[in-house]
Amino acid sequence: MYSAAVTVRQETFEKYPALEKVLQPVIDKLDDATMQQLNAQVDVEGKEPDKVSEEWLSKEGFLGSPA
Repeated sequence: MYSAAVTVRQETFEKYPALEKVLQPVIDKLDDATMQQLNAQVDVEGKEPDKVSEEWLSKEGFLGSPA
């Protein structure tokens, strides 16, 4: 199972503290059930990880033009 873990260098985080505000909504939506479903798309269905993540981010409203 793939794990969603954001890794940011300390100096980058210090330079851009707003990263936490930007990333937190994504992190909050990635619960175990969601990760299992996304992993199954890659491991069982054979989809490319970048396509799976792009589709999920778009579906959840994190990608695309602001309304």
